[in-house]
Amino acid sequence: MTKSYYDWELELRTKPQQIKKKKYKKDDLGISVEDFKRLIKLWKSKNIIF
Repeated sequence: MTKSYYDWELELRTKPQQIKKKKYKKDDLGISVEDFKRLIKLWKSKNIIF
């Protein structure tokens, strides 16, 4: 039986590499820098009065 183009293409494909999660460095506060930046942006958006 002849393979379809789709089956042939699937045989050629390889599995995608697993994406590793970045390990975030923690600062002196005990939270990651990205979490701290997110917290500051949230605080600024709620507490700045013009």
